[in-house]
Amino acid sequence: MTNIHAGQGWDIHWHNKKNYVPRESQYFHMVENKTGVLPRLLLRMICELTSQDKETSDKVVSFMNKLGSVF
Repeated sequence: MTNIHAGQGWDIHWHNKKNYVPRESQYFHMVENKTGVLPRLLLRMICELTSQDKETSDKVVSFMNKLGSVF
């Protein structure tokens, strides 16, 4: 849940800085922590409840990060 606040904070901070353009990596990191954090949390819980191995769980989280960025 902390990530949601951090992502939103970065977004507001960048918005308030005139003529500031974040690097692409910064932007995607912000989006992953702002938009993708709740679906990612849900999928982590599902993986835990269904006893998925770490490799599967990591793949699901990676996919959700990409999906959150596109959203």
